[in-house]
Amino acid sequence: MAEIKVNEDTFDVEEFFWVLDNIRESGKMNMFGAPKWLEENMDLSKAQAKQVFMAWTETFNATS
Repeated sequence: MAEIKVNEDTFDVEEFFWVLDNIRESGKMNMFGAPKWLEENMDLSKAQAKQVFMAWTETFNATS
């Protein structure tokens, strides 16, 4: 279970990773727009959305 801390909030990012994976696989959105999408659709602050996105992109480095 992956967790990140933004300011004083710690939260699980697995649900967000699943959503980001589905968006990526659909090909319907340029993934550079994903932080804004997370902010608007998943009730995250701008800082949280950015941290989730950065953590998600790091999963690609870990598997290569």
